[in-house]
Amino acid sequence: MKNNLIIVFGFLAVSFSNTDAQVAEPTIQCQGNKHILILPQQMQIAVNKFNPRFKTWESEDYVDGACVGEKRDDSQKQAPFALIVDANKDGKRDIILDGHDEKECLLICVLSQQQGYAVVLVKSQKLVLPQKIVSYREGKKCNGLLYHFSDRCIWTSEEHFDKNHTFVFQRIIPQQSDSRGNLLFPEGGSISYYFENGKFVEGDFDPL
Repeated sequence: MKNNLIIVFGFLAVSFSNTDAQVAEPTIQCQGNKHILILPQQMQIAVNKFNPRFKTWESEDYVDGACVGEKRDDSQKQAPFALIVDANKDGKRDIILDGHDEKECLLICVLSQQQGYAVVLVKSQKLVLPQKIVSYREGKKCNGLLYHFSDRCIWTSEEHFDKNHTFVFQRIIPQQSDSRGNLLFPEGGSISYYFENGKFVEGDFDPL
């Protein structure tokens, strides 16, 4: 029996299960408000090797509706905290994971190799707990992470798009406004991430 990792996010705590399913690639399933992330065992080994304290954020850590802009048929490719991509263009599924290790916020990519997987750090910054982040969604004050990820480059103007690098994904930050409709700072926009020579390159912020 294979020990494949099943991580359930939403309004439930993280749980681990055993299954005899032959999981060869990362899979995301949605059940109501829960997102189920299934990682192949080799991917989980790579994450543990990178940082055994790493945990993804949970769905409830994001502002409700932050992903509304991503109405798409391939919803099994993403959750608020994860996005399945092919970063190195080898035809194999990689996955972007948004999380923390209780000391830093970490955005990572579990990247396919000739043999197995390796974790590449995309971005790190000082830990700020989502419940302490004040955001505004459709004029209502709330707490949580207000952004989502997309593997489609539709939010970036041509002047901010780097044609010399391989585009992988974007972080989309919606414009916030108060109850009177006044636009708030910081403004909304997008940040593109590219992959070159085994590393991720962060593009310039592109305002909406």
